Amino acid sequence: SKQLMFHASVKNGRQYIGGNRSGKTTGGINEDIWWLTGRHPYLKLPEAPIYGRIVTVDFKNGAHKIILPQLRQWLAPSDLINGSWEDSWNGALSNLTLANGSEVEIMSHEQELDKFAGVPRHFTHFDEEPPFDIFKECKARLVDFRGRWWMTMTPVEGMTWTFEEIFEKEGELIDIIEVDIHENPHLSEEAVDELLSGYDDDE
Repeated sequence: SKQLMFHASVKNGRQYIGGNRSGKTTGGINEDIWWLTGRHPYLKLPEAPIYGRIVTVDFKNGAHKIILPQLRQWLAPSDLINGSWEDSWNGALSNLTLANGSEVEIMSHEQELDKFAGVPRHFTHFDEEPPFDIFKECKARLVDFRGRWWMTMTPVEGMTWTFEEIFEKEGELIDIIEVDIHENPHLSEEAVDELLSGYDDDE
C-alpha cells in the first residue's frame, strides 16, 4: 500500500523513507522503469525518449551491487536494445539506453559537483540521501522539462538537511511516504524479529 502511494503521487518531489528491507529501492527502481518505458500506470508522462538520472552513494556498492542488479531484474528484455543488456549498458559512461531511445545515467556521491551540471533531465532518483549541494544541482537539471525527483532512503544519519528541506516541507510540492520493515509482505515475521532483536530502542 505504501508503494502504491509512492507511485501514484503527483507531487514534484517524493521522499520514500523507512527502514532497511522495507522495499524502498525496489519501489524507486520500478518508478524509474515506468518513466523510461512510458508505461506508468498512474501518471501521464511525456513521449519517449525520457532522460533520467539515478544518484547513489558509490559505484562499487550502490551502483554495481544494488542499482544495476535491480534494473536488470525488473526491465523486460523487450525494453533493451536487441533484447540485450550488453547492447544497452555503456559501462564507460555509466549510461543505460533502452530500445525506445530513453536513457538513464548512474551517478554517485563520489563525483565532483560539476559532473552533476549540464544536460536537462525528466527525473532524478536519489537512492539514499545525497549531499545537499548534489541535490540542489540535480534539481536544477529538472527545470527544462518540469521534471520530478524522488528519494528512497533510510535516515541512518538522523536529522540531516533532509529534515528541514524535505520532510518539514511536505505539502503542495512534496509527498512524504514512510514505510516500515513490517509492511514488506515478502519477509517472514521470524526473520524480521530476528533482525530487529539486534538493535536497541533508538536504532
